[in-house]
Amino acid sequence: MSKDIANGMIYLHNLTPPIIHRDLKSLNLLLDVPFNEDSFNYNIKIADFGLSRTQSQDPMTSVLGTFHWMAPEVFEKKQYTTKADVYSYGIVLYEICFRKTPYQKMSTIDIMKTVTEGKRPQFDQIPHECPEALIQLMKDCWEQNPNNRPDFQQILERLNQMEKI
Repeated sequence: MSKDIANGMIYLHNLTPPIIHRDLKSLNLLLDVPFNEDSFNYNIKIADFGLSRTQSQDPMTSVLGTFHWMAPEVFEKKQYTTKADVYSYGIVLYEICFRKTPYQKMSTIDIMKTVTEGKRPQFDQIPHECPEALIQLMKDCWEQNPNNRPDFQQILERLNQMEKI
């Protein structure tokens, strides 16, 4: 699942000019399951490109997206790039591991304050099926400074390494 999303984002970010999704979240991921197979063989498709935009010379500073998945630079109305999608992907990884959306009981203002102050979702009890390397990948995707976040090619490489363990 996480690799399908990363591959889709690699495709978008490698276009010329790159496309920034700007609303990557679990609700915009579709599960494609063939009906004619006995095994649970599926693909994840990225959907809802209504807020997407090409990364061009014009700086993107609009506060667009869904607050639970929004990067700090978007909240702060700073110029943002494809790394805003990487932050959102980190939140999706959290949902995959913990089976819940972070910041559920918080108001929009509280989410904005929490994220811009560099606070991230807490790991109360890490599920045994969620390896430490995946937790570290989440944290790297959530880096406050977008320049310190991995790109999706690096994310995919790390996911492939986790499969080998």
